[in-house]
Amino acid sequence: MIANIDTVVVVDIPPYHTAPTENTGGGYNEKTLVNPQNLVILCNILNEHREETYNPATNSFYPEEDECPTMGFKRSLIALCLIFFCLTETGSAVVIVSGVIPADTTWTSTDTILVTGSVTVADSVRLTIQAGAIILFANNTGLFVEGELMADGEKTSRIHFTTSADTSGGSPVAGSWYGLNFPQYSTGILYYCNLRYPVTGITVSRTSCSFHDCVIENFQAQGYKIDGYQILPLMPVVIAGGVVHQVEGSLLGTGTGIFVYQSVDVSISDCMVSGCDVGLDFLGQGTYAPQYQVSGCEIRDHATRGIYSHSGG
Repeated sequence: MIANIDTVVVVDIPPYHTAPTENTGGGYNEKTLVNPQNLVILCNILNEHREETYNPATNSFYPEEDECPTMGFKRSLIALCLIFFCLTETGSAVVIVSGVIPADTTWTSTDTILVTGSVTVADSVRLTIQAGAIILFANNTGLFVEGELMADGEKTSRIHFTTSADTSGGSPVAGSWYGLNFPQYSTGILYYCNLRYPVTGITVSRTSCSFHDCVIENFQAQGYKIDGYQILPLMPVVIAGGVVHQVEGSLLGTGTGIFVYQSVDVSISDCMVSGCDVGLDFLGQGTYAPQYQVSGCEIRDHATRGIYSHSGG
């Protein structure tokens, strides 16, 4: 269980190319503040609507939230209804977010972020996350960084990224959310972050990032996926310290801890990778073969291979 929630702030991030409503809430439209007895109720309702929103035009259900024109209204309505049986009190807030972040933004250490629809950090925009922040993701959502992510956790105050079901009374499942994603030209620097129950914890595609003392656990596919598909020169990626492991019994012996593909110059140091199917997987050949330095690491208890270096692709 990750979160102990006092209050909720509903925040609508405007669509891309639309200026945010300016107010004292840091440029976003803060709609209401409530104090739920149990955040799990809200998360479950959001997830149910996400999966089962009916589209009368096609006589079917919307498979994805972004296709549903009333989803934002429903989320706001749910939160507003909670006001009638929740009293606002002093304490940490839950900030509900979805959509594109169009301007530099900070998620503070005193707030819990509930992502109800995938969030994209726009090009040339920085998202800063302070130590101690908690970011909860509804089903089938993720964080996509086209600009810059600076997650500045501390050894005694880590940043937590996890499923919205990872709360008191919840039932978290691996693969519930899409992890942190860094496409080409984006930048990411993470310190002391925990990621739990993603499909893939961190995906880096044709760009350079660094990760320090991060823990990724109970993932469905990979802890890290570093993809340098046919890019030259080789892109540098640093994974320093931290842990990548499967903890829950049903996940032991599954997934790949760190997968590196093609044109990547990766440094992996002082970390532990355990309990997966394959610990470290390096794939590529010839001009686009990855270069890697592995030092001071503990690679153990994998079902198939600890370290696998092979050609192909």
